[in-house]
Amino acid sequence: MRDSIYILDRLVKRYGHREACNIAHMEIIRGEILGIIGPSGSGKSTLLRLLNLLEPPTSGSVTFDGTVFDGHTSVEIAVRRRMTMVFQNPLLFNTSVLSNVAYGLKVRGEKDNREKAFQFLDRLGMGDLATSRTVRSLCYFLAKYSGVKLALVAPPPLAMRQDIIDYLERHEVSFIQIHEQGAALEEALRRADVVYQTDLPQTFDYASAGLSRQDYCITGEMLKLLRQRAIIMHPFPRIDGIAPEVDKDPRAHYFQQITNGLYIRMALLQMLVAPGE
Repeated sequence: MRDSIYILDRLVKRYGHREACNIAHMEIIRGEILGIIGPSGSGKSTLLRLLNLLEPPTSGSVTFDGTVFDGHTSVEIAVRRRMTMVFQNPLLFNTSVLSNVAYGLKVRGEKDNREKAFQFLDRLGMGDLATSRTVRSLCYFLAKYSGVKLALVAPPPLAMRQDIIDYLERHEVSFIQIHEQGAALEEALRRADVVYQTDLPQTFDYASAGLSRQDYCITGEMLKLLRQRAIIMHPFPRIDGIAPEVDKDPRAHYFQQITNGLYIRMALLQMLVAPGE
């Protein structure tokens, strides 16, 4: 017996006098990967909306996992939660990648939605987009060298993810985590050879954390704590993670950093496009 998750029976969808979809009979087997191919205007998007029960059929029915839906059947929320659809022109909230992914879990009342969102992003190979990709990559890179000491500074909600912490521990990299201003941060600045600054997400709720954006901004006052031979770097684009007065300090190397990055990219492209030249 065929285990059909979908059965379409004499399914018709009309918009006014225009018939957008007409399927006499169709079955989709549970676990099957099915591709729908056709020219523009052939009814592919209409069929997808009918399958997702986003639109009622003009006539006929869609049977989903044993339940028949026609133009008069209401769709319970429990059924809708078993379906998903990626639209051609998706609408995203004006927030971070992580917050967009976690929103659906939050609406469903899922606890620990932040960590679950991380897990989904990791499965897609996009976990770094949810956090500071450059800092994570830098940790991987520095772990290849001996004698490296790291101070990871961030407010608690944006602390380095556990996978990086585990990686540093496995490779016996000396590091500390600092989550607030105070003596520990001042001492880290005094001992730093390189300060690699990134801007915190614009969507981060500082008020609920009892913070302000200035708490994690490099200012002229902080320069007094740095060694004369220390350097300050930033991956850019910069928003407010470094105060403008720092730009004139000879320890500010981020503009040279970006210039060097341009030449490195040019060299890499040359190697890929014309390796023999």
